[in-house]
Amino acid sequence: RSVNDSVGGQNAVMTGSSTGFGWASGKVGTAVGMDGTVDTGVALPDGFLSGSQGTISLWLDAQAMTYQNVIFSGKSTSDNNIYAAFLVDSDGRPTFQYRDSTNGNDNKAQGAALLNKNEWYNLVLTADAKGYHMYVNGEEVVVAGSNSGRWFPDITNQKLSYRIGTIAAGPLSGSWNGYLDDVRIYARPLTSVEVKELYTTTNEAHSTVPAMVAPKVTLTISNDHIPFGGAVNLMWKSVNADTCAASGSWNGAVATTGSVMFEKLAGDSSYTLTCGNAKYGTD
Repeated sequence: RSVNDSVGGQNAVMTGSSTGFGWASGKVGTAVGMDGTVDTGVALPDGFLSGSQGTISLWLDAQAMTYQNVIFSGKSTSDNNIYAAFLVDSDGRPTFQYRDSTNGNDNKAQGAALLNKNEWYNLVLTADAKGYHMYVNGEEVVVAGSNSGRWFPDITNQKLSYRIGTIAAGPLSGSWNGYLDDVRIYARPLTSVEVKELYTTTNEAHSTVPAMVAPKVTLTISNDHIPFGGAVNLMWKSVNADTCAASGSWNGAVATTGSVMFEKLAGDSSYTLTCGNAKYGTD
């Protein structure tokens, strides 16, 4: 399954598989949904980042908070110990963590913000070779720890293997548990004004339910012509729905697939069926 880059042509591929990994309704159009299964994520071209400065911006919604909630990562293709990862730690703090040598220690720069589960946030990380800046919903937060400002390719002179939502096997492992949307990577640090404008613009966007997961319902009748006092059998079948509700001349919750017979009909009747999914809406 491919993931297309709408601007820079750095197209990617979904790797790994699990029942909770795939397309979902997002904050800005369609998101990638993940369930934390290790090694599932989006693989980008090796070594596609360059330079000593840059920005990552995205919308995220965490379904769980764990130490392994990796948002974006790069790991050396030749040294299994060298890596850099943008993640959310088990307390909900946005964190940039890296190791720049085989025998080195983990360096961490952490934002002074606690993100909640089941809530959309716009999260931005900038690096200008002097320090890191982090923004949550357009507002800058204090960064503490190893605030070196080193961008991914500047961590080491080795080629890095890049992933969205996971990291290639190494000293850090794990995958995102939740939703990632509108991932943007810039070859320069955005200013605080640009970050605010980006948040404002994307926050006004609307989610899109992917056609392959949108709830669908089909309602049919046994006969188009029903005589006075006759009977009709209503039959329905839904896909990607977890609830169905009847209205009109019948009312109440019904099964997502089923049938019902109405007898001794003596006048005009209307039967409406609405099926939905808590994640993807209704049909």
